[in-house]
Amino acid sequence: MAANYDLHEFDPTKIITKEIDPEKVESAKFLPYDKNSKGSTIIDRNKEIVGNRTLISLQTTKSSQAKFNQIISIDFEEFTEPINDSTLFLQAKIQALETAKSKLLASNANKTTQILEMEREIESFKEIISSSDLTPMLLNNVPDTLFADKTLYADRTGEEGAPFYPVIQNKLMSKNRKSIGIIQNDGNFVIKTGEFDEDGYAIGDSDPVNKAAFGWNQLNNSVPALHLFSGANGQLEVVRINPWQVAWGSGRQSLSKAARVVLDDNGILTLYDGEIPKWSSFGM
Repeated sequence: MAANYDLHEFDPTKIITKEIDPEKVESAKFLPYDKNSKGSTIIDRNKEIVGNRTLISLQTTKSSQAKFNQIISIDFEEFTEPINDSTLFLQAKIQALETAKSKLLASNANKTTQILEMEREIESFKEIISSSDLTPMLLNNVPDTLFADKTLYADRTGEEGAPFYPVIQNKLMSKNRKSIGIIQNDGNFVIKTGEFDEDGYAIGDSDPVNKAAFGWNQLNNSVPALHLFSGANGQLEVVRINPWQVAWGSGRQSLSKAARVVLDDNGILTLYDGEIPKWSSFGM
């Protein structure tokens, strides 16, 4: 009798580099069934569900060594060497991008732009690995870039109970953790400089300095968001969703799918189309 489940092994360094969250389940072959807002599975007769499965995490937490020795009267040590190699993070990034690229190719969808972007990222990581002057990289849980047609939401804080917990999707942070840009519940996108940890929170007693702010300045029941539109009337927008209302825009202009906004260590947010600067928060 054939097994009705699949077990997937993965490189344990991917947990260290946070490419894999052991509490999440993601299959390379199947998608989870659709669920409604209450978490109930939806079976739609008009939708193909052959490729859908119920995905279950078997992640567990190991007891501490001290607790183990209290129960078992024996001493033993784990002979694992600490991992302190920046190339492992880059290698894991390359593998993740290669996997995502393979999924896009297998879907037969028109994803040419995304595939090309992934290939450019793969090559850039390979160049860093081959460089003789490789310097340690900070591993952040917050990106410094918002890509075309992507959104930051004020309520996706990464805190327990927030939507999409534990993913942080309400802010940007510069690569060296010197500045953050956060979409607030009052509808303002605020840029601050200071010293921040990997989740974009101020370190110790440091007092971040406000550099710029744009958007609303009021509370209501609609979730504020920061969205980057591409297309003939593309722009960076501060909006409220449900219903969609625009509070602020960087100025309508033609933007391709290669458009992105990047936050640097000086607290300056810059909109690029490819490599061409189109707008900046400098002087705001």
